Amino acid sequence: MASRYPMSIASPSDRRKHHRCGLNWPGMLHAGGASVALDVVDISAGGARISLPLLLDNDGPVVLQIDRIGSFLAEIVWQDGSGAGVRFLDELNKTAA
Repeated sequence: MASRYPMSIASPSDRRKHHRCGLNWPGMLHAGGASVALDVVDISAGGARISLPLLLDNDGPVVLQIDRIGSFLAEIVWQDGSGAGVRFLDELNKTAA
């Protein structure tokens, strides 16, 4: 019996460039002179998903400070009412100035 669903549709996780690692570590996001506490939900070499209590009005680069790892220059690529996704602007093993 043939499946009703096409086999060629890849899930979002299958299309990701980097493997994501789930975690729940505290951190801070520094943007435009303000800082907000957050939790890092997952992370990869290219970015992270963060949980934060508000939407940010920021078009420029931000610094994501992650406890146990360090600080990274990043940009916000999406937001919703409970979290956001950031893309790292420099390699994961380099800290932001």
